[in-house]
Amino acid sequence: MRKRIIIDCDPGIDDAIAILAALGSNAFDVHAITSVPGNVPSSVGAANAQKIVRLAGRPETTVAKGADHPLNGSLSPDPFSHGSDGLADTNLPAPETPLDPRDAATLIVEAADASAGQLTLVEIGPMTNLALALELDPHLPQKLESVVAIAGTFGLNEYGWRHATGDNPTSEWNVFVDPEAARRVIHAGFNLTLLGLDVATHPNNTVSDRVLNRLAQSKGPAAQFLCDAIEFVTSRGFNRYCSLIDPLAVTFAARPALFKTEVLAIDVETEGRLTRGQTVVERRSHFRWPELAPVSVVVDVDYTAAVEFICDAVLACDGEAVSLTQQPVLSGPDGELGGRG
Repeated sequence: MRKRIIIDCDPGIDDAIAILAALGSNAFDVHAITSVPGNVPSSVGAANAQKIVRLAGRPETTVAKGADHPLNGSLSPDPFSHGSDGLADTNLPAPETPLDPRDAATLIVEAADASAGQLTLVEIGPMTNLALALELDPHLPQKLESVVAIAGTFGLNEYGWRHATGDNPTSEWNVFVDPEAARRVIHAGFNLTLLGLDVATHPNNTVSDRVLNRLAQSKGPAAQFLCDAIEFVTSRGFNRYCSLIDPLAVTFAARPALFKTEVLAIDVETEGRLTRGQTVVERRSHFRWPELAPVSVVVDVDYTAAVEFICDAVLACDGEAVSLTQQPVLSGPDGELGGRG
C-alpha cells in the first residue's frame, strides 16, 4: 500500500529534489505539499513547490502556504543561498494553478483527522507549521502515523559540526530558523525520527559520476533539474550532498530498512548567540537530566541504495523506469548495512 504523506518544506534546492523523488516514487500518495519560512519566505516556497509539481507533471498536487514567519517573528537570511529564485537559478515558469485556500497548519490537522492514523509528515523545513498545527490540535501526535524530519546534529561524527548549516557554529538550519517550534515538536510525543547533519552531509551521501552521467543522458526535465542543482552547488565550492540532504527524509519514509536508528535523549537550545538552535544530546552516565526528550535519530545509512532510490525516483518523474542499482546491498550477518562510509 502506498504511504500517504504531506511534505512540509521550504523549497530550496534539496527540498525541490525531495518533492521530485516523492512524486516519482510509487511508494507514496502525496496528499499535499506545504510551505514554511526557511530557505526562502513562505510565499516564495509555495510558488516554488507549485513550479516543481508542474515540472514533475503533477500540477494537480495540492500546495498550501504556511506561516509567514517563525514563532519568534523573525526570519534569518539563509547564509547558503539557493539562488535568486530559490531553485538554483533555473528560472522555472511561474505557477498557473491556485494555492489551496487553507493555511498549512489547518491543512495538516484536517488531513490527520481524515486519515485514521495513516498519514506521515515529511518535515524538511523548519517546524513552524507543525508547531502551529499542535496549537490547533494538541492530540495531533496520536493522529499522525509518523513524522520524519531533517533536523539537528547529534555528535555522531565530524560532519555535523564541519557542515553546520545554521547561522552560528553549532546549529542545523531547520532548527536554527525556529528552535522554539522544534523544541515544542520534540517534546510533543510524535512518532518522530530525526535525520541530522551527521548523516545528511556525510561525504557518502553523494551522486557518483556514473549515476550523474546517467542522469545527464536523460532529456527529462526532472533529471535535468537535478543535474542543474548539482552543478549550481558544486560551482560555488560545495559538495554534491547539498542537493541530497532533504531527499534522505523522503527515502527514509519509503525505505526505512536502509537506515539505522538509535533513541537519544535530546533537547533544543533556544537562546544564545553561539548556541541558538543547537540540538543537545544527554550522554552522561551520571547526573542525567530526565526532562530531555527520547527521540529516534538516524545514526547510519546505506548511502548507495538511498541515493539510487532518489535518482531512480527522479528519473521516474520523467517516465523513465530505469534502475540505477548495480547490485543489491544486503545486511551482513552482524546486521550492519553495506555501502556505508
